[in-house]
Amino acid sequence: MLIPQEFLQKIASSYGVSDRELKVLSEALQQGGNLDEIAHRLQIQPQAARKRLGEVYKKFGIGGRGPGKLAQLQQYLSAEYQKQQQFSPVAAATSASACDWGSAPEVEPFYGRGKELQQLQDWLTYGCRLIAITGLAGMGKTWLAVKLVQAVESEFEFIIWRSLDYQPHLTELLADWLSILAPSREDTLNDLNRQLAQLMSCLKTTRVLLILDDLAEIFSQGQLAGNYDSEFTDYGILLERMATERHCSCLLLISSEKLTEWVRIEGQKVKSLELKGSPEVAWEILQEKGIAKSPEWQELIRLHQGNPLAVKMVASNLLNLYQEQVSEFLQQEISLSRSLSQSTYLTRLLEEQFERFADAEKYLVYWLAIQKQAMRTEQLQIFWQRIPLDEHSFLPTLSSLHRRSLLEKSQAGFRLPRMSRRFFVNKLVEEILDAIRQLISPIVDEVIFPVLSYYPISDCLDDAVESLLPQLTGKLAVNLQKHPQNWEHFKNAIAKLQEVSVSSLGYCVQNLEILVTHVKD
Repeated sequence: MLIPQEFLQKIASSYGVSDRELKVLSEALQQGGNLDEIAHRLQIQPQAARKRLGEVYKKFGIGGRGPGKLAQLQQYLSAEYQKQQQFSPVAAATSASACDWGSAPEVEPFYGRGKELQQLQDWLTYGCRLIAITGLAGMGKTWLAVKLVQAVESEFEFIIWRSLDYQPHLTELLADWLSILAPSREDTLNDLNRQLAQLMSCLKTTRVLLILDDLAEIFSQGQLAGNYDSEFTDYGILLERMATERHCSCLLLISSEKLTEWVRIEGQKVKSLELKGSPEVAWEILQEKGIAKSPEWQELIRLHQGNPLAVKMVASNLLNLYQEQVSEFLQQEISLSRSLSQSTYLTRLLEEQFERFADAEKYLVYWLAIQKQAMRTEQLQIFWQRIPLDEHSFLPTLSSLHRRSLLEKSQAGFRLPRMSRRFFVNKLVEEILDAIRQLISPIVDEVIFPVLSYYPISDCLDDAVESLLPQLTGKLAVNLQKHPQNWEHFKNAIAKLQEVSVSSLGYCVQNLEILVTHVKD
């Protein structure tokens, strides 16, 4: 069966096939699998043609050896094309969808994520009404969503992409949607119930794909994850109706946090996909920059947990600074990537997320950050008993960090991803130093600080993340050298604290004495 080029481009793109690989695949399907002839027509080396076609087979999950792989792939593509014709007769016969991209970014080139893209497409094919893409900053949530929309555009009559970055009230957003979906209907601005009724009527008679990016922008700050700010609680009504009412449309959410009510509404028609790091995507990004595979670059990817944005930015900085000496430098000091990553856009996104934390989350995330190994629930509960919080708040706090995509869970327990661990260790260092600065100020008298009381700064982390002690002693020594009078204030503060009940101080005095000893050395 002859497969139309437009369909071939769309499905190949959904599997992460690059433009160069697509050219080889097209030639192989049209002219046969003679790689020497394909290479000649494309003016490339036969080895390059063989490698690109091999990558195509790998991305489509075609295994085995010999010419049978091409026949197997061709059979699969033909079946998928026939399936599309069966499920989308209207789309095939009509013009392109009315697509309002709003502030959606360009996503060329697009790397990998073929399985995730196929999963999302399957959910749409099976009639999901509400889908969420979640994950840490830099994982490529928005890019994946754009690629999904491009792949399914012909299946919808209307596609509307909007960002909640500017925090619109729901009535404002609905008025915007209705101006596109039902421009001739009565103006119902600021009448939420009538707007929702009109919207649901449109979604039942017309197949519409609505996309909301930056959903976390309408969540509250200083509370557990996934809770709406008081001004935006009516968004919950929209999501509830999208999830439970019968209609033929879909709302796609993109967020760094998962909604608290998702557990209640998730089901056959409501799905979520948490996007994680991808070493394969990271490698494709490096190869696009002309970087060949090596143990040094593999270590860089590992340090950054396969986070595509982190790898891309650190690699760019390394290439700009060290050019041809990158491999040699990485062999000597992998830690450069750590110092570079601290000033990246990715870190600023983590900072914004941290500002939304409840105090309870800060206590728990700092404890997780300084652990050498994954922590079981019962071990974390022992720490929780030290801090002045309700014991019943432990599980909601742990669940909140999970909704923020900040926990890795395994049989060994919970731990933080490597990139975010470094970030939270640095935040803890800053808070401890700030507490010490206040403690040794002559204006402040006898104050106990949680960061000094709850966290043993003598605990070291694994080799991939700096320990607390060297960072603290180095920065504290600089401060005390600039202001020698602070030594006396420091000693007086410790002396006062030694007179207080040990049970109420926790690690405080021990931490301060260790710091004094190491700074003197």
